[in-house]
Amino acid sequence: MDKEITNKKTIVLRSKVNEEQVLEFANKKKTSLFGNVFSRPKPEEVEISSVELFYEPYWMISGSYSADYYRKNAYEVETDSNVTEAIIGKGTFPVTTESGTWSKLKDSFKGGDKRNKLNIPVEEHVLLNIEEKVFLNSAGSEIKFPYKLDSDNLENFPEDVLKANESNIRSTSVNDDEAVKFLIDILQQDSEENVRMIKEKIIVDNFFEIFVPIYEARCVASNNKVEVLRIDAIDLKAL
Repeated sequence: MDKEITNKKTIVLRSKVNEEQVLEFANKKKTSLFGNVFSRPKPEEVEISSVELFYEPYWMISGSYSADYYRKNAYEVETDSNVTEAIIGKGTFPVTTESGTWSKLKDSFKGGDKRNKLNIPVEEHVLLNIEEKVFLNSAGSEIKFPYKLDSDNLENFPEDVLKANESNIRSTSVNDDEAVKFLIDILQQDSEENVRMIKEKIIVDNFFEIFVPIYEARCVASNNKVEVLRIDAIDLKAL
């Protein structure tokens, strides 16, 4: 099988909010992390001890699978009940008839289906083309990615941003090969075995590791219980 896999590119989504906006948002949401709707601490009983910006990795991979092959099949054709065989080209094909209790019962029906069936073995020429795009989270699970990957949302110098925030980059359990394999497995899920393959090709045309900015506000209640409020740094919403 031929494979064409593009080089991985790293992109970083741009934070649309600053720390002051995040702190104001966190102060409005902090009590919801503790207790329940009937018993929550008062705002003054919960302190925000820190706010930090982290970058979480995601993956976007897209590509196509194409195949040109021959496969064996059999076409079923109905014939009149008095036909015993059919000659097609140089081949002779006997009809199949039902036997047993069901055949006798069917013959007793007025206007019942008394037609025989003819199975014609063939070899089909199949041209298959499948295109897919997937997003994966840092654990390697497929997700719906909520952000647009356009110029308004992307950092101009992603490597510089990541270097400046090196200690706050979340790890991932997915490596490059595993991310590509995830897409390839999806592309090939409809592929067939025991065929006469002429040509088969996989193309991975987009391969991005995407870093998404997430703020984390560490909230401490008066009883010293600690909760972390995760905040979307693009849409300013709780995660």
